[in-house]
Amino acid sequence: NSEKRQAAVEQAESIIESRVQGFLQWMDSREQVPLILQLQEQSRQWQNAELERARRMLARGESPEVVMDMLARNLSQKFMHNAYAAMHHTDPDHREQVARAVQRLFLTPHRGCGDSNNN
Repeated sequence: NSEKRQAAVEQAESIIESRVQGFLQWMDSREQVPLILQLQEQSRQWQNAELERARRMLARGESPEVVMDMLARNLSQKFMHNAYAAMHHTDPDHREQVARAVQRLFLTPHRGCGDSNNN
């Protein structure tokens, strides 16, 4: 009976530890919410500016293909500019670290990206 109780205590401690770790991870992720919101807002601003530019071009009679190419190119450049600048302007002691971060952020394949079957 004592062994069963000890096993139950160990199991309960394991469950509690697992839940505590999950809670701490959740709390840690909540700290990132302001940054996520800032990224979303920046993205919306760029999107709105480029869509407005595209609408003006279409209203002037530019071909939709030219406008779509411009829209895609400009958005890509806006998203990548800070990464390029960080790699270029970082002091030599930190370039490798910045390059790894850029690689992880921009070159890691993500499910659904670029796959026309998922749209």
